[in-house]
Formats: sequence, C-alpha cells, structure tokens
Amino acid sequence: MGHFTQALRFFQLALKCHQEESGDGSWRTLDARNRVAGMLQEQGEYSRAEAEYQEVLDLSAQIDGEAHSVMLTARVHLAGLLFARGESARAEAELRAALALSYQLRGAELPQTLLIRASLAIVEKSHGELGHVEKELREALRLEEQSYGESHLMILKLRTSLASLLMGRGELAQAETEYRALLDQAVRTCGEENPNTLFIRDSLAGVLLERGETDQAAAEFRKVWECSCVLFGAEHPRSRAVKARLDKLS
Repeated sequence: MGHFTQALRFFQLALKCHQEESGDGSWRTLDARNRVAGMLQEQGEYSRAEAEYQEVLDLSAQIDGEAHSVMLTARVHLAGLLFARGESARAEAELRAALALSYQLRGAELPQTLLIRASLAIVEKSHGELGHVEKELREALRLEEQSYGESHLMILKLRTSLASLLMGRGELAQAETEYRALLDQAVRTCGEENPNTLFIRDSLAGVLLERGETDQAAAEFRKVWECSCVLFGAEHPRSRAVKARLDKLS
C-alpha cells in the first residue's frame, strides 16, 4: 500500500466527519471533498476525481450564488484533470470559468490568477499569448523571490508554469534548463518522494525524450517509477504505466 492510499483513507474519513457535523453543503465539507478529489487525481483515478469535483461545483452553486475559493480550486483542478485526459475543449471551458472567478476573488494582478492565465494559454496553444504570459510570469517570479525567497511554494508553482510554457512553445533546450533547476528546488523544498517533485521529474524526462536524450530520459523515468511505487504502490496503474514506459526505453 502506497503513502497516498493511506492519505486518501484519512481524507475520506475527514469528509465523512464534516458531512455528519455540517452537512453536504457547507464550505468545510466541500473543501474536504476537494481534498479527496485531489488525492484521487494524484493517483490517476480521473473518473472518480471528476465526479467529486463536479459534486463540489453542483453543491457550491446552491449556496446563494456566493463565490468562494473552494469553487475556484475545484474548477482549476478539474481543468487539469480534463487536459491530462485529452479533453482540451472542456478543460478550456473550466479554465475560462476559473479565470473569471479568480478575477472576482483575487484580482487580475495576483500570481494565482496569472497561473490560471498561463494554463489557459497552454490549453489554447496560443503562441502570442504564451509569449505575453511568459513575460508576466518572469516578472511575478522576480517579485515573489524578492518577497519570499526561492523556496516558497508559490515560486515553485510559477516556475513550473514557466517551464510548461517553454515546452508548449517548443523551446526544448530552455525547458530542460528550467526543469532541471526546478527539480533541484523541488527536492530541496518538498523532498524526493513528493507529488510536486514527481511531476517535475516526469516532465523533465519527457523533455529529454523529445530531445532524443534516451539514456538520460530513462534514468529520470526510473526515479519517477521508484518514487511512484513509494507514493502509490507498485501495482497502482500510475506506477505500472511509468514502468511500461521505462521498459520501452530499456
């Protein structure tokens, strides 16, 4: 049993407790449901995660039309899930709804709103917008690093988004440089056996493979597989998918 399986059970228990104390329609319960959905998504259980996110959005809509960060979290994560599943049109729709909500809750200038704009540009494959957002991401990074230092979690998110933008524009050499620096930062900040680190290492392996660096890509995929076994278990579909990819490179 992987660490995430145990964590999922904990979050499911917390959700049940909130349901009993506050009912299905309270923000605390909906936040707990988002966490369960997030754990399912991390494990690659996209259908179950989608159902949970949709339940959050449906119940949120019944709370006097009030905007809340719980709704924003559900939309952003649901968009990521849909994009990973190849449903770009639905992902774009969710990101547009999330962007409008983020403007309402946080304003146009905050880094969280910029991250949504970056995700939307990647999904749309709008090269003009990618270039514009890249400049804004770099400026936001500069300001955040001045305020918090490079180990802050928001710095990690901004740099991950920047690396994805470079990848989306086909600038593989720059993307590799960014992912390598990002991986070092993630290991220092989050540790080796962490979903953020796992995602970044997997992305780096993908860039290396695109550049024809097969041996280096295989080395990174092996580390991804080893970490996935710890987090999810060796027989989990996510771990088995990485292992199958690794075997093709051997």
